[in-house]
Amino acid sequence: MGMLCSKCKTPRSRVTEYDKALLQRKQQRDNIKKYQKKIEENLQNDRQLARKLLKDGQRDHAKIVLRRTKWQEQILQKTECRLNTLERLLTNMELSQIICS
Repeated sequence: MGMLCSKCKTPRSRVTEYDKALLQRKQQRDNIKKYQKKIEENLQNDRQLARKLLKDGQRDHAKIVLRRTKWQEQILQKTECRLNTLERLLTNMELSQIICS
C-alpha cells in the first residue's frame, strides 16, 4: 500500500533560466520566419495583381500596389536583419553554455 503513495525516486531534470531564455529566443526566431514567409507570399500576390492591373489598363492602381510591395520589401529586409541578429545571439548563448560546462 505504501508504494502507491510514495514519491518517485528518479531525479527530475530542472529547467533553468538559461533554458527558458533559450526557448524564448528560439520561439522568437520561429515567429520571425513565419512572418517572413507571410510577407513573401503577400509580395508575390501583389506583384501578380500589379501585372493584372497593368494589363487591364489601371495604371494608377498598379502604382499603388507596387508602392505597397516596395514597403513590404523594406519590412522583409528589416526582419532578415533581426533574424540574423537573433541567430547570432542563439549561437553565442549555446557556445557560452558549452564553454562554461
